[in-house]
Amino acid sequence: MNTEKINLRKQDLTVGEVVPWQVFSDDGRLMLNEGQPVSSDDQINVLLSHGAWRKEDIVDVIELEEIGLAIGETSILERLDAFKTRFNDFLSTVAQGNDGSPMPELSAI
Repeated sequence: MNTEKINLRKQDLTVGEVVPWQVFSDDGRLMLNEGQPVSSDDQINVLLSHGAWRKEDIVDVIELEEIGLAIGETSILERLDAFKTRFNDFLSTVAQGNDGSPMPELSAI
């Protein structure tokens, strides 16, 4: 997996909120660890003045193919959505009962 350097902007950091990634200085020193809160606007200004950036993992096509999610293939979310549709159709059929009339205990589902 490749990693990309993402420069942080003021709007990426919010006082009182924890950062979901490690924050590094322009020379690669760790300035704020993942899960630590941003304590003040002054801290944000210091981080940005030192070229604050974070890492982002980049998934390429080869890695997607290795896990079966290459371009053009059905994603797991699409598969789950199709299953949900089929399952809901099944439940509707079951709720109709043998004679086609709704079964009282299942009609509310």
